Amino acid sequence: MNSYYFGISGSWAVLIIISLALIAFSFWSYRKTVPEITPRRKTLLMVMRSVALVLLLFALFEPVYTAIRGSMKEPVVVALLDNSLSMSLDDAGGDRKSGYKRAIDDSQLELLSDDLIVRKFSSSVQESESFEFDALELDGSNTDLSNALGNINRSMTDENLRSIVIFTDGAFNSGDNPIYTAERLGKPIFIVGIGDSTYPKDVAIVNIITNDAVYINDKVPVNLRFDANGFEDKSVKVQLFEENISIGETTVELTPNRTEYSVDFTYEPKTEGNKKLSIKVENLEGEITHKNNQMAKFVKVLKNKRIISFFSGSAVADISFIKNAIKNQEGIEIREFIQSLGTSFYTEPTQKDLNETEVFIFVNFPTINTSDATVQNLVNHISKGKSILFVAGRETDYNKLKKFEEFLPFNVASTRAKEFMVNLDLNPRALSNPLIRINGTDEDLTLWNNLPPIYKTETFVRIKSESELVASMKVNNVPIAEPLIMTREFQQTKSIAVMGYGLFRWKLGGHALEVSRGRNEATDIFTLFMENSIRWLSLKYKAKQLIIKPTKQLYNVGERIEFVAQVYDASYQTVDNAIVELQIESPDETRTIIMSPINNGRYFGAMESLPAGDHKFKGIAKLGQNILGTDDGRFSVGETPAEYLNLRMNTSLLRSLAYISGGEFFTPDNANELLDAIKNHKNFKARPVTERSEFALWSQPWLLIIAILLFSVEWFIRKRSGML
Repeated sequence: MNSYYFGISGSWAVLIIISLALIAFSFWSYRKTVPEITPRRKTLLMVMRSVALVLLLFALFEPVYTAIRGSMKEPVVVALLDNSLSMSLDDAGGDRKSGYKRAIDDSQLELLSDDLIVRKFSSSVQESESFEFDALELDGSNTDLSNALGNINRSMTDENLRSIVIFTDGAFNSGDNPIYTAERLGKPIFIVGIGDSTYPKDVAIVNIITNDAVYINDKVPVNLRFDANGFEDKSVKVQLFEENISIGETTVELTPNRTEYSVDFTYEPKTEGNKKLSIKVENLEGEITHKNNQMAKFVKVLKNKRIISFFSGSAVADISFIKNAIKNQEGIEIREFIQSLGTSFYTEPTQKDLNETEVFIFVNFPTINTSDATVQNLVNHISKGKSILFVAGRETDYNKLKKFEEFLPFNVASTRAKEFMVNLDLNPRALSNPLIRINGTDEDLTLWNNLPPIYKTETFVRIKSESELVASMKVNNVPIAEPLIMTREFQQTKSIAVMGYGLFRWKLGGHALEVSRGRNEATDIFTLFMENSIRWLSLKYKAKQLIIKPTKQLYNVGERIEFVAQVYDASYQTVDNAIVELQIESPDETRTIIMSPINNGRYFGAMESLPAGDHKFKGIAKLGQNILGTDDGRFSVGETPAEYLNLRMNTSLLRSLAYISGGEFFTPDNANELLDAIKNHKNFKARPVTERSEFALWSQPWLLIIAILLFSVEWFIRKRSGML
């Protein structure tokens, strides 16, 4: 139903009364004229003046013409077609492509005509010209379901979106968990699952976890996790390579009723540089594919001795246990500064000590006895990009600690000295964090959460947005949303905070207790955590004025290669007008590109696909004739594509997506029922739409033009009539 009306900023009654008064004034002013004019001319002048005055008054009341029109908007359906490489591969059920094509054809969604919007997705989302299988390339290097759903949320705000249909195998390997995105979207999602949900006969590497950077002669764990399905009572050889040279080998027995396997290697680099580590699992006869039997990772090998300095307000047990845990690491030197009476230390730290320190460890520090000069001196050195491990203590003075807050992962909200005991509650999302990784499986969660309780004061903190929550805490087995372990990497500075103390209990009540019971193979979680923490904190690069990184270390053949760069001047301020030249060296050719500035000192560059193999890049940033900095690195093309790592339909995920959103789950066998299910859904209906338009008459120049014209004509007639 449509409606139209005028509105003014004041009262209509006031407008009418004033208008009548102006009309009366116009007639009164012409009751007698000198010289006397004809009645007809007098009437014309009266009317012209009245109309002109009323028009001006009307404009002063800001009149607005409003039109309200109602209509019905038909329901719209968005179809998301998985365009990733995995949709073209064979699985345990055979050829996926034939099932995919049959599902699209049988669904008959094209009958929705203009009410169907089709998009294809892999790592990105693209519009599709038609709802046809032949419109798909099936060559996407990754599957990002969350991004595909988020794209709908961002781009369909003006449409009457009522349903989403996704044709996919559900094997997402990029982006966030789509469950969370689907919950925020709030629309029914109908899923057509493509592929077989049973595991194919295959051996597939799942992931490699190791440090991104290590020191020469430092022994670093390299952890591999792989899946094996359909093989029993077989032995498989697993090899570790550095630059295609074998440096480790082991044999894994594949046993019945087990599909997940973990292998640990130790990597001890001898030379510095960017090193390529590869792990290969022996190819077995009968595998559905051998392309997922190897995986690579690049590691930066550095050469520098690390100085670790302890600062403590008193001689507490945690210091001895932490020292013993890390003292056997290669290439480190430990220095210890413990406060004695007053503000002095048993061994006074010198400026040389502080300058050479790479990692500061605060245990029960600072305290009320720590001098302001000592605090400020440490702040000055940490501000130069030094790392810090903070372990709370009963005597920690959090007012003095606030001077270090800019380097820590948290801000103090409140504090009280009252002591209580807490258990660790590991964040499941932190399982891949190299600080706490044990086996790389869900069993790690149990091992950490079974550690003995430690002490904590009633100090509550707010974790910073750029920090990562590793673990919160439990009190009397009740989870408390309060951080216990946090990490932060921001602007060339790394920090770790443990908000409890008495960490030696993890050693004595954990590993030592198990060893006393004859379980010598028990994991020493305390030592593992401390070694990994020091390794992570000390692995830092000297602040560079040019930093160039590929968006990925491992690209698929045919995939677009992209680089991002950051440029700084000598005072480490961003530079937006530099010339950044990047050379990519391949085995057979060298290509050069000029990176484009984005903003805030950031630059972007890309090139089309490169041939398979290892590639090097070198970059240089210039400002005029001055060289600001250089950088180099490596990446690979043609390693194992992520789409080969999971060759089965993720039925549980797809059913969950349909369930929580209020949709339904289908397969190619019953895809012919999809269209009816969408149309019969309670949410599938037209939406009334009201459009409101306003026309501000008072701002239109023609009102003033008419009034001026009437006054002008009135004045002309008066002059022609000889009137004053």
